[in-house]
Amino acid sequence: MGDFSWEAVVKTYDWNVHERFNIAHECCDKWADDPNRVAIYWEDENGNKDVWTYLRLKEQSNRMANALRSLGVKRGDRVAGLLGKDMELILTVLATWKIGAIYVPMFTAFGPEALVYRLQDADCKILVTNKEQAKKLDGQHISCELLLTDGLTGNGKTFLEFIQMFSCEHETESTSIMDPSVIQYTSGSTGMPKGAVWAHKIIISTYPYLRYSMGLEDHDTFIGGADMGWAYGLMNCTFCPLTLGISIVVYKGPFQVEKYYQLLQKYKVTNFAYAPTAYRMMMVAGSDIVKKYALNVKKFSSAGEPLNAEVVRFFKENFGREIYDHYGSTETGMIVNNYNATDMK
Repeated sequence: MGDFSWEAVVKTYDWNVHERFNIAHECCDKWADDPNRVAIYWEDENGNKDVWTYLRLKEQSNRMANALRSLGVKRGDRVAGLLGKDMELILTVLATWKIGAIYVPMFTAFGPEALVYRLQDADCKILVTNKEQAKKLDGQHISCELLLTDGLTGNGKTFLEFIQMFSCEHETESTSIMDPSVIQYTSGSTGMPKGAVWAHKIIISTYPYLRYSMGLEDHDTFIGGADMGWAYGLMNCTFCPLTLGISIVVYKGPFQVEKYYQLLQKYKVTNFAYAPTAYRMMMVAGSDIVKKYALNVKKFSSAGEPLNAEVVRFFKENFGREIYDHYGSTETGMIVNNYNATDMK
């Protein structure tokens, strides 16, 4: 494993972190010089599929950044997202960072009260969502503008047509490592949810978690199941792995054991992270189904709720690998971890 040093870590980033730093550059644009490097294999439960290279991600998020600027979004403004695992959401987050604006994640299971509270508390300028979710805000007093991914803009264009009106050239703001990047609301276990502010530095802070706890390596293909409305799904399952230039699988659909085995086989996934509930469902589905698939998963991570020993044993027996459990919080990131990169019992 070698000796760990922060000096070595900061040298892995494209920009000199002591002068400027922007997550969008490090998890997208940095890797776009290779036109064939795949960032995201996207799929939904209806069988729709798409492949996004880092170059395509860069160009489309640049267009989205220019589109947001045309709507008046400036550095420091707040942009909220309320969608499932849609590529439009990923483009929105990258574009928000590229402007130097701050992203506010929302969860699609929230009701009107929770949404209005966050939109008002963070003083969001724009909410990117869809018609189904927007219905929750009918009759509510909110000051932000809605941009619907499945609706028409004021000039009668669809969301994607609207974005294509703008240039694919955009200069990413030279934010600093301590400039805010995300306001992620806590689950509100004591009183109202609090907006925890993450700086762009969060992806530097997360580096040891990615490399040693998840054990992500440069040639991995990764899938993480958590929703992007929450800290683990947004960062550890989506944008942080992309800073390593690897390919991730983004699946928009409910957790079904057989479907996930199919995804693991099809995309030759080598590194997998999900909440214990999913692992328990995989155990309940039994050993026979595991044998039906040619699986390449070398490392399993879990977080979000307690993981029971019985499930860990099932994975050791059927996959030859224990699940490594991790603990973190919205305010701190991942702080208590098992390490996939070591052989500790």
